[in-house]
Amino acid sequence: MKMTVKNNKYTRFYNRLKSLGFGSYREYLLSRHWKTFRARFYREQKTAKRMIAKYGRVFCEFCGSDKEINLHHWTYKRLGNERLGDVKMLCRECHKQTHDFEKNLNNAIATNNK
Repeated sequence: MKMTVKNNKYTRFYNRLKSLGFGSYREYLLSRHWKTFRARFYREQKTAKRMIAKYGRVFCEFCGSDKEINLHHWTYKRLGNERLGDVKMLCRECHKQTHDFEKNLNNAIATNNK
C-alpha cells in the first residue's frame, strides 16, 4: 500500500512538471523561472541575506560549509510557485546525503511493507 502512495507522490510531481511545460526536473532547474527564483532567494530570504551581508557568501544550513552551495527543495508542493521557505541552502555533500537518506528510507519502508 505504501508503494502506491509513493508512486502517487512521484506521479503528481511529474504531472506538475509536465503542466509547467517541462519534460524533466533537470529541464526545470535550467529554466529561466528557476534562475529567477534563485536570484530572488539570495536577495530576499532572511538567512541568505544575513550571510551575504555579513560574510559576502552563503553557507550550508546543515554543516556550515561554503563550498558548492545548492538550493534543495524541502517540498515540491508549490513547484513552479515556490516560496522562499520551500528550499534550503545545502553544500553538495549534504545535498547528496539528504537524497541518499530519503532513498534509503523509502527502500526500508517498501521492504517492511512486503
